[in-house]
Amino acid sequence: AESSHSKIQSDKAELSFTFENNGEKRFLTNKFQSVGLWEKGSSSFYGDQSLLQQINTTEIGVKNDLQSLWNKNNYTFETRSFIQYNHLPSKINLNDKILENINLNHFYTDNYFSILRKKGYFMQRYSTGFTIQSSNIQNGYSAYLTPIWQLNKGRWMNTLTVPLMLTHFPGKDFTRPSANPSLSVRYKYNYA
Repeated sequence: AESSHSKIQSDKAELSFTFENNGEKRFLTNKFQSVGLWEKGSSSFYGDQSLLQQINTTEIGVKNDLQSLWNKNNYTFETRSFIQYNHLPSKINLNDKILENINLNHFYTDNYFSILRKKGYFMQRYSTGFTIQSSNIQNGYSAYLTPIWQLNKGRWMNTLTVPLMLTHFPGKDFTRPSANPSLSVRYKYNYA
């Protein structure tokens, strides 16, 4: 006769903080979040041989999103910085012997600056920034420039976007430029 027994125990903790300052000349917001998730699972099998398997997984994550907007003359300026870090350790035991011990770390950040100008029916926005990602598996970074032109007149909204990006992964000796232009034409049927 064989039998088995399994159980999973989960715990989660979360901490969030948001700050906003919506002033007359400047808008500032900061959103911080940290999350911890701990899971422990065990399975016991009984029969000709007894077997005890234990799996422990943990996820600890922290992220922060900082953004500021301000106006000067006919221009709107924006800066944004997003940072995220995750730590993912896990362990597998079989009959109290460690079979696998994994420690994964991942860091990502995206930072940009943009200028927006509206004049009559025409809007133009230019954003430039960079991203960095780093982990136990792979590291890489990219730089980008994203111009957006938009014409809003009556029921019509036409948008042309031409994102340009240069991506580099040093460990793989990989560099790739890319462009992803898009054109959007929208017509609002029930325009008030």
